Amino acid sequence: MENQLLDNDFASGKELSLNSSAKEYLRQTAKWAKLLAITSIIFSVIIIIVGLFFGTIMGLVNSFGGQNMPNMYAGSLGIFMAVFYGVIGLIMMYPGIRLLQFCSRTKHALNMNNTEAIEEAFKRLRSVFRFYGIIVIIYLVLIILMFAAVGIGVLGR
Repeated sequence: MENQLLDNDFASGKELSLNSSAKEYLRQTAKWAKLLAITSIIFSVIIIIVGLFFGTIMGLVNSFGGQNMPNMYAGSLGIFMAVFYGVIGLIMMYPGIRLLQFCSRTKHALNMNNTEAIEEAFKRLRSVFRFYGIIVIIYLVLIILMFAAVGIGVLGR
């Protein structure tokens, strides 16, 4: 019902306008989003770096144990883990970049009072929420599959 009311207002030619309080809320939201975006990008870079040196790091951890065991992470498992962490880091960097774009475009739109710029800002924010929504759906599907596999395993005994 509410969506129909909003759509009818836009169809009738009425534009959405923001008062000074709403603009200030958007300005503050952009500042906090910038903090989250930067930390997200930093952590993504850390994940990528750890992934690249995973075999070496695990070899060092193995040598601290005092036992001279073969380093199983030096071969193909190490390469797989490096690629895996690299891909995960790159995937997790995407929302941080989009959130940073939202911040800069929101700031620009509010400073210039530009409707097209705020539309672009919200487009970037929408992609962040869409990304996290897809991640949550994938996670829930994996959880359901895990419970199904455990259930089949228990019933098979």
